[in-house]
Amino acid sequence: MLACASAALPQEVRAEPSNAGPRDILTCISSRSVLASSVFVLTLAVLSGVLEILMPLELRAVETSALATGAFFLGASLLAALAGPFVGRWSDRRGRLEPICWGLAPTIQ
Repeated sequence: MLACASAALPQEVRAEPSNAGPRDILTCISSRSVLASSVFVLTLAVLSGVLEILMPLELRAVETSALATGAFFLGASLLAALAGPFVGRWSDRRGRLEPICWGLAPTIQ
């Protein structure tokens, strides 16, 4: 579902300086591409927040120490920070759908 939502996003966005007023902002917000982008970003934020709340509880259930839990989140953050530029370059060269599909592939059961 997320892959479909992100595939509907515009390929290129060009920002032009303007004196946008409240009416222009409402017109922009009602745009389908802006709404699709907003839903996509909101979904990722909610899922990330849920993970940050529930993962320590799961790690505690298997009797993991606070240090190990912190190390787990530190490692995940470092991995995301290091992978970001490479995945971005990959997405720029091959299109965004391929990295999304590879990222979602491990979730298939």
